[in-house]
Amino acid sequence: RGANGASSSAQCKVRVLGLDPAWERDDVMEIFTEEGFPVRDVAMQWDRSGRSLGRCTLVFSTPEDARVCVKEMDGATVDGFELVLSWGAGSPFSGFMYSAPREVSGRERRMQDDAFRGGGSGGARGRSSGSG
Repeated sequence: RGANGASSSAQCKVRVLGLDPAWERDDVMEIFTEEGFPVRDVAMQWDRSGRSLGRCTLVFSTPEDARVCVKEMDGATVDGFELVLSWGAGSPFSGFMYSAPREVSGRERRMQDDAFRGGGSGGARGRSSGSG
């Protein structure tokens, strides 16, 4: 437990909103790890019928890793979806932090929409650079 009584694991959680509903846990993990963030786990959120709510919680090993991820990725656009990141419950840094939207650089997805939406394996995961 941290000095403020909150568990250190709660300080290492980041909420992410604005995900593509077609993205699965592995897609989100790959997106963030390819950008250099040491994500330990991803907890996707689903509605009762099994559809994605377009949000998840990322778990990091240290609060500093979580802090850097929020700073760098909040407001980023990935494959046309603007992400909003905030500290998880129990964090001393609660509340939404927002920065101006920006396009994330990186490799473009090679998967076609049909294959990606079908959840099939294969193809590379990566960030859309926003350029055609």
